[in-house]
Amino acid sequence: MCLLRIHRPRATAVGLLSICVGCVGFFMPQFTTPAYRPSDLLRVDNLCAANKTSLCGRDHVGGSRVYYLPVFMISRILVGMGTSPIISIGVTYIDDCSSKEKFATYAGIRPLISMIG
Repeated sequence: MCLLRIHRPRATAVGLLSICVGCVGFFMPQFTTPAYRPSDLLRVDNLCAANKTSLCGRDHVGGSRVYYLPVFMISRILVGMGTSPIISIGVTYIDDCSSKEKFATYAGIRPLISMIG
């Protein structure tokens, strides 16, 4: 049986890079879309007349923001893929490279940082 050996620090670094790229995708609309103004939604021309037969406002709903849904989905996939090696490989790497007394501390710090954000 042939086992595939990987370089664990490098795999963890690739996971962190994937998380960084995914996070950039999440905050990209903050800088590329116009400012949100709730007062724009209250204009009379945005409201539908009761006797209109077509779907009113369907032409401009979403605008350019509709293209960000795939960006958000791809970003979430990248963050999930980046988290996988950190959780699975990172803990075993810490176990191999630290003393038995310090491993419990290091293993406790990792989920603590994840909970804090």
